[in-house]
Amino acid sequence: MAFFQEFLNQPLTAFARQLPEGPAMAHVNLNAWGAVQREQFPWRVWAVTALKAPGDDGLPSAEEHRELIDAERELLSRIPDGDEAIFLGHYHHQFHHVTVLHCRAADILAAPPAARIRGRRYLWHGYTESDPSYNFLRTKFLPTDTEFRRHRNSEILRLLKEAGDNPAAPRVINFFGMFLRLPDAEMAAGQLTKRGFRPTAPSEMPKQAYPWSLMFQRVSPTDPDSVEKMTAACEAVCAACNGYYDGWECEITH
Repeated sequence: MAFFQEFLNQPLTAFARQLPEGPAMAHVNLNAWGAVQREQFPWRVWAVTALKAPGDDGLPSAEEHRELIDAERELLSRIPDGDEAIFLGHYHHQFHHVTVLHCRAADILAAPPAARIRGRRYLWHGYTESDPSYNFLRTKFLPTDTEFRRHRNSEILRLLKEAGDNPAAPRVINFFGMFLRLPDAEMAAGQLTKRGFRPTAPSEMPKQAYPWSLMFQRVSPTDPDSVEKMTAACEAVCAACNGYYDGWECEITH
């Protein structure tokens, strides 16, 4: 199956974070993360280039970001369109742009362990390491649960605003959690009840990694502060009960 170009052309989700060394911005292909977990891409390949006109924060301007995307496409055109490599996104930190790939073979982009690749505008340094457990992706690149939760909140709030929703109007909000075992879901239901949520009975979803689903409701406005407080509580309870928080939905209220 040829899918390198397919994943290369998918939209990336941006996550800003503050690290001890300074601010960073990850642009992640979340669909690609799902794909690498289903198949084996044991070699991590980084292609690193220095920014030409970074800001004081070490990140590129919007204009240079566009130039870097063009340069990245030029670089990745060296890789045949097939299922030998997958594009995970890129990372900006400390005056550098890092393109992140996972590959079936170590030499898909350049000879390992390190190589220089000259593009039309940028000089790239390619680095290849064995990483079959995707440790870098899990610990450094992918969004944390909290980052992902806040991103999803902002996306839902944006859609509600575009639809003319009144964020000050209280309405029933449905929240969802997924759990490994029925007792985990029941324990979460008890804790959520104490926090002011109204859970329904857990439902079984066979053949899922987390086979027990729990929906719980609360009446609230959808201003950002209220949403942050509620979803943070949902995330904490689900994590403490061997599960994960799976988002929220509500009707548009004018």
